[in-house]
Amino acid sequence: MACSAAEGAARYTVTARRNNSLSSSGRFLVFGFILAVSLDIALACAYFGAWLILPFAGLEMVVL
Repeated sequence: MACSAAEGAARYTVTARRNNSLSSSGRFLVFGFILAVSLDIALACAYFGAWLILPFAGLEMVVL
């Protein structure tokens, strides 16, 4: 995106671009790690009797 002055000659130009600190594969790796940790915690809670956490953990994974 470039912006310039409307009147006369442009004295400056502003260029805005995305700062991609992670590649697409890195982003999927981070989200996968978060989902794996969430699933592990939900399964541990279900193992100890709090099985109602599983649907909410599944909902969290779908939203992410």
